[in-house]
Amino acid sequence: MSTKLFLGLISVLLDGVGYYPYFRDILKKQTKPHLYTWLIWIITQGTATVAMIYGGANFGAWPFITGTILVALVFVLSFKYGTKDITRSDTILLIFALLAVATWWLFNSPIISVAMVTIIDAVGFIPTIRKSYRDPRSETVFFWVTMSIIDILAILALEQYNFLTVTYSVMLVIGNGIVIATCLLRRRILSTKEIKLKRTIPQDVDKFIELEKSIGEIKIYSSMTDKNEALQEINNNIVYFILLNGEIVGSVMYEIKNSDHVYISGLVVGPKFQGRGIARRAMGLIMEELKDKKRIDLVTHPKNEIAIHIYKTLGFNIESQKENYFGDGEPRVVMAKNKNR
Repeated sequence: MSTKLFLGLISVLLDGVGYYPYFRDILKKQTKPHLYTWLIWIITQGTATVAMIYGGANFGAWPFITGTILVALVFVLSFKYGTKDITRSDTILLIFALLAVATWWLFNSPIISVAMVTIIDAVGFIPTIRKSYRDPRSETVFFWVTMSIIDILAILALEQYNFLTVTYSVMLVIGNGIVIATCLLRRRILSTKEIKLKRTIPQDVDKFIELEKSIGEIKIYSSMTDKNEALQEINNNIVYFILLNGEIVGSVMYEIKNSDHVYISGLVVGPKFQGRGIARRAMGLIMEELKDKKRIDLVTHPKNEIAIHIYKTLGFNIESQKENYFGDGEPRVVMAKNKNR
């Protein structure tokens, strides 16, 4: 067996390893792939793969053939398990992807087509890099490392090195590397900023209300701005301020239903401090505090996708959705973490 054949086979196997957790999370309804996104990736990666074969990539094209098939499977699953909200930028990217294919067939110019799909996918990295900078724990580094290894092995397995066979792969290596570096560096930086929880007392009620009012205009969160209601929450339940290097940046609270059951009644991070992974780290401290409880549940707005993602990474699952849950005309999803699961 030649070295390049071996590298091609290993990269194909790693494709399956890398995508397995993603398929698992889709079927468990913990991940909702975007229908349009994966359609665009079928076109861009499929075009790049055909170009590699056309350019003589041989074994180096194998992982991209496998990857295109896996992307297509995610696209099919997204009809049932995914989300279909389509933005203007999604439509623009789809049009450019289709133009890349048309350019090849109409003008017999695979080089221009490869350049176009490479640019499209490179631009597609920007939202993920931006999100990783703000919340470096929102991405699974293992997946990105696996994809990087696959791309590097694919390059090493190439029979011929030219614009058609190398360009797209190199872009993926660079893009994946930036995502990995962003996640790891930001995690290290943020870990040096100390997050602590401080139990509130009735004298803190004004600070608590001020924090709640700071996000009161956000539709997906029902803020607690009534002083009597806030005092009742502080006196009857467990309410913590979230401190970042001693500064109050948010709050988290829970209600003890019984010895085995706890209800998370609120999680707030001030607008100036959002996107730094503070909510996730604060919830991690709460989960450690409640680790012996058999059931922990909460409710959140179905459009609060960031919160839902955080809760899922902490082991919560969506149990149901109820309309007009708090009498404010807005729906809520019920999420729970059960110890016996």
